[in-house]
Amino acid sequence: MRIRFLFVPHASTTPQLTHLHPQQARSEQSLQRLLDAAQGIIEERGHQELSIAEVVRRAGSSVGGFYARFRNKDELLSALETAFLHRLALLLDEMAAPERWSGASDAEIIRALVTLVVDTHRRHGNLMLAFVARAVRDPEHHGELIAFRRRITERLATLALSRREHVVHPDPALAAEFAVQAVFGILQSRVVSGVLGVHERPIADDVLARELERLVLSYFGIHGDAA
Repeated sequence: MRIRFLFVPHASTTPQLTHLHPQQARSEQSLQRLLDAAQGIIEERGHQELSIAEVVRRAGSSVGGFYARFRNKDELLSALETAFLHRLALLLDEMAAPERWSGASDAEIIRALVTLVVDTHRRHGNLMLAFVARAVRDPEHHGELIAFRRRITERLATLALSRREHVVHPDPALAAEFAVQAVFGILQSRVVSGVLGVHERPIADDVLARELERLVLSYFGIHGDAA
């Protein structure tokens, strides 16, 4: 099942369709159909197969309607990336809230966060690959991915500091930064190549999530009963 991510250019000004003028609501719905169509094509066939003609056809829109919003495919992909990462960041914010985990072990917390990220990369691998390819092609537009990773790092650091008595690492904020970079580096490698490891063997999602959980816990220095 594909998850829909609403287009939200700025979190502080997210429009609610029910509060908009009918014409504005129709415009937002038309925009959403274009984004949904682009996401569907990428997830089914890869970003190389994305074409304006196919996006317009699937969205039930027109070429003129497309160009009224985007100058080219790259702007469409940028909007889709903004929407996708914003929604995913909100999910992570909700999951990483310290008050959510009262009484939970550190391993349970890390397992939930890692599982969410692994599952997202599995379900939306082609979409994530499209974002990576865009960042490589045009480094100036790497900001969305960087901001997303920074947000995860901040949430993980806050969570670690709230449970400081379990963390052996002398600098939990630095540990969070390196842990996030390690996890996303491994997942990015899997998205790009489809395999992991020296012997390039396929690894099941549950095994990958378990090993990433161990990696993060070990990096924070969480051992014994706390893990």
